[in-house]
Amino acid sequence: MRWSIRFLVLSAILASMLSPNVAYSFQPRPVSTHGEYVHSASQMRFPESIEGFVRVAVTDYSADESDIGVGYNLNDASRPAAVTVYVYPAGEVTSFGSPPEIIATALAGLDSQHFRAIQNDIVTAHPGAILLIEDRFSLQNSIESPQAYRAKYKYMDAFAGMRRQVVSDAYLIRRGNWWITFRISMPAEQEAQARQAVEAFINALQLPPSNS
Repeated sequence: MRWSIRFLVLSAILASMLSPNVAYSFQPRPVSTHGEYVHSASQMRFPESIEGFVRVAVTDYSADESDIGVGYNLNDASRPAAVTVYVYPAGEVTSFGSPPEIIATALAGLDSQHFRAIQNDIVTAHPGAILLIEDRFSLQNSIESPQAYRAKYKYMDAFAGMRRQVVSDAYLIRRGNWWITFRISMPAEQEAQARQAVEAFINALQLPPSNS
């Protein structure tokens, strides 16, 4: 599902970014799991339920479960919402004696480019999507508040068996060697109620260590 991108940092010089590699020899497959699912590579944990959200699917987009997506639904008619959390290898930086600030700049460039790709995917899938918010913000979590890229869209789509206006968020954070993407959807007319539930979900979710 994802691609690997590398930056080469030569002393204090940022080299050019290489093209993403998107060739795959496998198809996404469901992962059969009972109880808590642990993504062994990152050690991120996904319980069967979190703050009323029920886990509905675990999907492997790789040959070794290094690239996965975990879907949760909140089946509450007063505040319905759907969240999918994707965990996959982040773009890498190769350094030859470069200062930390140069490496940090390279990583930030990778993250920004990757988030643009995520946004392009949303607009391609929903040509009429309206961008409402695009910024950086602190993702509130019980352990810490990592900086995340955020984009919020509105578009017409089917949700809970009905075609309606849907609000859809995309968040991206980097945790060590991992990118974590949140895709969140809810009916626009119930956004206020559903938003509180989504925030509780994110606050309760255990993120992998920042040095993983």
